[in-house]
Amino acid sequence: MLNAEFPDKYPSVWKEFRATQPKAPIIAHGINNTSQLLPLGRGIAEQKAYIRRTLDTIAGVTGVRPAGWSSPSVYSNGDTMQAIVAQGIT
Repeated sequence: MLNAEFPDKYPSVWKEFRATQPKAPIIAHGINNTSQLLPLGRGIAEQKAYIRRTLDTIAGVTGVRPAGWSSPSVYSNGDTMQAIVAQGIT
């Protein structure tokens, strides 16, 4: 699982990890775990935008589109599942 900010903030660690696991699928885990959590309770549009931003950031930095999603919040809600599917995560 990968937070979107991690590869840019810690490029040497990311490169070292990826070198050991070059074919491992990337599972998106949000922007970060401290200041930009999944916007629960703010509607599906905000969750879609957050998930899209997370996926796009990871793909832009790593060159790999995430294959899955694991919410960075303690829980998700019904909007989260719909937002994930809307972004092509199956």
